[in-house]
Amino acid sequence: MGCYWLFRDINGASLGKLLLGLEVVQADGQPSTSSQRIKRNVPLCIGHFLFAIPIIGYFIGLPIIILVNLTEVIMLLTQGHRLGDRFAGTTVLRKAA
Repeated sequence: MGCYWLFRDINGASLGKLLLGLEVVQADGQPSTSSQRIKRNVPLCIGHFLFAIPIIGYFIGLPIIILVNLTEVIMLLTQGHRLGDRFAGTTVLRKAA
């Protein structure tokens, strides 16, 4: 599950972004690199990778997932960018026709 979150935008857009005609680009509008697209998803996968730790991973991973997702939603609604976008220097824009 964690690998999905980490690599979901590796080709420039996740399945949802493709359906909506969106793509991940650098903050200045230039095409983003693969490493930037992976880096923007690191906050979303941290909690999932903690599940790999026997027993305690479940007690640590779930609160981390909830906290990160809540932070991502609050930042997206208030600032227009996710935490991962700030971390990677990316943004999501509508694809040019």
